[in-house]
This record gives sequence, structure tokens and C-alpha cells, in this order.
Amino acid sequence: MVDWDALSAVGTVLAVFVALGLASQAERQRARSDRQRAGLVAARLLETVRHMADKTHHHMAMLAFYEDNRDWTKHDFLSHLTDMGQMLEGIGVSTIQALEPLPGNTANRLAMAIGVVDTLAREAEGLRARQSWSDVGASARKHYVARWGSLAARANDYFRVVQRELEAAAEVAAPRPSGEELYGSWGADD
Repeated sequence: MVDWDALSAVGTVLAVFVALGLASQAERQRARSDRQRAGLVAARLLETVRHMADKTHHHMAMLAFYEDNRDWTKHDFLSHLTDMGQMLEGIGVSTIQALEPLPGNTANRLAMAIGVVDTLAREAEGLRARQSWSDVGASARKHYVARWGSLAARANDYFRVVQRELEAAAEVAAPRPSGEELYGSWGADD
């Protein structure tokens, strides 16, 4: 005699396994697609992040060695700071979110770096709109230099870590062309 309850239970268990397997396969495909997209975005952003890491390092050093008696009007000190914010305006939240699959909290750290630079640039722009740097009192200049130096250092820390993760992801997504790819095979019959 056939135990229909037992067969029904086995059939239910098998159906669950098949459903879980299909869902798991779809999830793996989605994760692979997300990693590929993250690699493409990493390749696209890599040079911008490298440049910003260098730029924040430069500004960090400039602010660390700031001398109040120097004539900063010749160097348009404030515009250098505001320019950094403009360079990052094209990197939106959706672009940053595409980096989520990368390790090391890359997306979050890039968002933080951009936020810090944005704060630095907005403060400098706001001050620049109100008065020239030479019209700012000495104690206020000292405050701004210390604050902006700290912000530049924080942004630089984030950009350097993000840069390493983007380099690794970009190398997988868009490896540098080999000599053979660039110039063809040596000794290949034409």
C-alpha cells in the first residue's frame, strides 16, 4: 500500500530544495553582476580618486606649513580649496552605491571622503563670498587653517584607502593591455 502522506511530504521537501536552489542561483548571478558593475565603476573612478588623494595631500601639507605673514592672495588660497569640491560633483549616490560589493567599506569610505571635501570646499567658498582671506582676523585664520588641515587629512586618509580598493577592482575589470595586445605578436606571420 502506498503511503500518500509520506510521498506528499517527500515531494514538498524536494520542491523546497528546488526553489532554494533556483533562488540561490539567481542570487549568485546577481552578486556576480553587481561585482562586475562595481569593477567597471572602480575603473571609471580610479584616476579621479588618485587625483583627489594627491590633491588632499597637497592641501594638507600646505595647511600644515601655513605661515600667516605670507601673502596668500597671489595664490588664490581659497579657490584651491573650493576647486576640490567641484571636481567631485559628478560622483552621485548611485555611482557610490555601485561600489557596495567591493571589500573594505569602499563605498562608505568614498562617500565619507566626498562629504569631507564638500564640507571643506563649502566652508572655503562661504568665506570667500563674504570677504577676502587677508580681511579675516588672525585668530579666525588660525582656526580655519587648523580645521581645514584636519579635514584635508581626514579626506586624504579615506581617499588613500579607497584608491587601493579601486585599483584592485579595476585591475580585474579592466586589466592593463599587454604588449602583445598593444603591438601584436612578435614573430606572427602576417
